[in-house]
Amino acid sequence: MTPTIHSGHAVAGLDLSRFVHPGIKNSKARKRSEMPLPDGAYYGIQAFRSLSNFDVTDKTFNDYPAVVRALAEIKKACALANRDIGALGADKAGAIVRACDDILKGRMEGQFPVNIWRGGGTSINMNLNEVIANRANELLTGHKGIRAGPSNTHVNCAKSSNDVYPTAENIVLYRETGRALEGVAALENSFDPQVQRVGA
Repeated sequence: MTPTIHSGHAVAGLDLSRFVHPGIKNSKARKRSEMPLPDGAYYGIQAFRSLSNFDVTDKTFNDYPAVVRALAEIKKACALANRDIGALGADKAGAIVRACDDILKGRMEGQFPVNIWRGGGTSINMNLNEVIANRANELLTGHKGIRAGPSNTHVNCAKSSNDVYPTAENIVLYRETGRALEGVAALENSFDPQVQRVGA
């Protein structure tokens, strides 16, 4: 069965109606809201549509696991925080956390086809939301889809692409800068034998 992503609903008494699509009113709109996805896909229509919207290079976020990892860590931390303040039920939060852990353990490789020139981070944020929501639902119900379990809105609760992607960038830069400095130190140390040999 190919997964389809639908809008979410209120959680833990919190009205999320202003953050989600108000509803699909007619058959034409329903058709526009659905599209077939590849077998085995955990991403949804938002990520799938971005493939044609941002067809600039063959580089995708599958090629940059450090970014995906940082995004998953943010989603996990936010799910735990939203659970603690009562904005997200414990069952949904737990499933989201487990789905994020699957990403962090490398079990969702190939599920992030968004082009790196994706326009402000929205597409990759939605890509993460869809993958996490589908996997969380699979963990809770045995099936992909968000009718019974966490939705994109639950995964994205109390944050937006404008929060998530810049934070992920900072995390990645922090980590990569540390690795670069380690490399510079190793290069510097490699010069010592040469310096001693020439007596400088």
